[in-house]
Amino acid sequence: MNITITARNRNKKITYFYDAFTVLAKSNGVYIGNGSFPSFVLGKRNTAMLHALVKGDGRDLESGDATTTLKNDLKKTSGVDMEIVFETKAMVKMGGYKSRKVRIRITCGGVKAVVIKGKVSLGSTSLTSSSDPKCKIDARIKIWKWTF
Repeated sequence: MNITITARNRNKKITYFYDAFTVLAKSNGVYIGNGSFPSFVLGKRNTAMLHALVKGDGRDLESGDATTTLKNDLKKTSGVDMEIVFETKAMVKMGGYKSRKVRIRITCGGVKAVVIKGKVSLGSTSLTSSSDPKCKIDARIKIWKWTF
């Protein structure tokens, strides 16, 4: 499945530095596949287009109600409801100040994946969205650092 993300920085004073992203796709709690985006720098008043290929690791789906629902949804023309989770570390630079890297998890729901029928090439699943995906951003800050 091909995923394309557009990242925009409309700020004229802040530059963002992102480590490589990990991408996890699931539907109704059933694992579909994973992938990654490369690390990148999002400069002041800049836009970046990121592309990733999300694919399964070859394991069979577990049996259950959620898996049966997923298999049935793949046959529908309306597509599969998906949740996509991105994880990375980010740093901010503003003037001479550079922050520490902070772990970030972005969870997007309301994403529809439609399987393309006919002659297709590797990774030819199209992600569309009937409405804007709802994304939740969590900063994963480590408060205590334990050493033994």
